[in-house]
Amino acid sequence: VERKMREIGLTTSIKRNNVIGELEKGDGPTLIFNGHFDTVEAFKGWSKDPFGAEIVGDKIYGRGASDDKSSVTAEIFAVQALLEAGVDLKGKLIVTAVGDEETGGLRGAEYLLSSGLVFGDACLLGDAANGYPFGYCGGNLYITITIKGKTAHGLAFPDLPPPYRNENSGINTIERMVKIMNFLLKLKEELLEKTTKYPTSDGWGSNVSSINLAEIHGGTKITTVPDRCYLHLTINTIPEQDVASIWKRLLDFVEKMKE
Repeated sequence: VERKMREIGLTTSIKRNNVIGELEKGDGPTLIFNGHFDTVEAFKGWSKDPFGAEIVGDKIYGRGASDDKSSVTAEIFAVQALLEAGVDLKGKLIVTAVGDEETGGLRGAEYLLSSGLVFGDACLLGDAANGYPFGYCGGNLYITITIKGKTAHGLAFPDLPPPYRNENSGINTIERMVKIMNFLLKLKEELLEKTTKYPTSDGWGSNVSSINLAEIHGGTKITTVPDRCYLHLTINTIPEQDVASIWKRLLDFVEKMKE
């Protein structure tokens, strides 16, 4: 990616495996082209080798071909086309090909912005949008909830309420995590009541905020009270959704559980 950017005439640099290409033609505004080259895992059900990059007709099959390596490629060649056409740019054009997008972007786009390595007046984000332009990019909360309890023999000293428990009784973290999950599922239903005013593509994206309970771990043995439980989840939000209020409601619920 960096080599191709240099070939077409961009000034390049690599920061934490993120590639930056810059073309400065004046003191006007700065436009950023952004795409990412990391991918999700290769799920089951592929009709082609996900690592084969097989070309069939006018399509290429491979992991990340659509999301999002095609956009990275298109943005680089778009800049090349502008240069070859002799378009007189009045400002600065930056192309960023980043990693870590699929897991939050902290080491990718967020790192480039927060460290001051990249700044722009507008951004064209190419990210597998089904050939349809979106006017917004939804927000995300990546959350890990950890509950610590007390292990015990699950038959002799289960987690029971007073007056049935004693100093040897366990504290079952999975049972407590279920309460949090039920709260989140109820919150998920509430989020469906608000839709975005911005257009979305048919069959792609969502016009409502949502919650995805993605991964849960807890317990070690069927006869033991689990003393650890971990829940990983994402909360995806539309622009109209107040993220701070969602975060506060979750924290308030967790604090109330501690009582």
